[in-house]
Amino acid sequence: MIPNHHFQSTDASSEYANKTGAMLIFQSMINEKIVAFKAFMTSFSQNFQSAWNQEKVYGRIDPVATFDSTTRTINVAWDIPAYDFEDAKNNLHKCAVLVQMLYPSYTGTAQSSGGTETITNSNTMQKTPLIKLKYANLIANFSNNGANEGLLGYITSVSWAPNLEAGMFVNTTGGQQLYPKLIQLSCDFNVLHQDNIVLDGVVENANFPFGTSLTDGVSDGAEEPAIITSPTRVDFN
Repeated sequence: MIPNHHFQSTDASSEYANKTGAMLIFQSMINEKIVAFKAFMTSFSQNFQSAWNQEKVYGRIDPVATFDSTTRTINVAWDIPAYDFEDAKNNLHKCAVLVQMLYPSYTGTAQSSGGTETITNSNTMQKTPLIKLKYANLIANFSNNGANEGLLGYITSVSWAPNLEAGMFVNTTGGQQLYPKLIQLSCDFNVLHQDNIVLDGVVENANFPFGTSLTDGVSDGAEEPAIITSPTRVDFN
C-alpha cells in the first residue's frame, strides 16, 4: 500500500498538492521505494480496450466474435519546474529514481578475495520491475473496503526531456554539472487488474475505476442515473 505522501516544502504548489492529493506517486514493488511528483499535468488519458477474436463463417453476414480480454493503459505527461538550484537538483534526482524503477533486480553472487567479500553481477532475474501508480482518485486501486491504494502495473516507456528554452542551473563546484530549470516527463503505464470487476453478473466493486460509487449514501447533488430494465420501459427512480 502506498502511504500518504506529504511534500515538506512550504511553497504554494506543495501546499496545494498536499491539500488536494494532486501528485503522481510511483512505488517500486522491488524495494518499495517511493518517488512523488507534483501533478503539473500537460497530458493525461486512459484507454480501456476490449479484444475480441473474430472468425468468418460461410453464410453469415457478421463474423463470430469470442471475447479475449480487456486491458487498461494510462498515458500521463507532466512538467517539473524548479524554483531554485536546490529544487532543480532534487527534481533531477527524482527523475533518476523513476528511471531506476524500470530495471529488474538480479541475484548477486558473493565472492571472497583477500578477506574482502564482493558481490558480482548475475544473470538470474530475482524480481521484475512492477510499479504501483497513484494520482488522487483518477489512478488508484479501490478495494471493496473503500481503501484507496496505488494501481499495480508496469511502465513500458518513460520520456525525459529538459526544456532548453527555460535554461539550466550550472554547478561549477567539483566539475561542471547541469540541472534543468524545467523537465518534461511522460510515461506509458499498463495496468495489471488484481480483482474481478464483475462476478456472477454483479459489479464487485462499485468504486472501480474512479472511486465514484454513489452507494454510500453521500449525495453531491447528483441523482442516480436512469436505469433501463427492459427495451420498452425506462425507470426514473
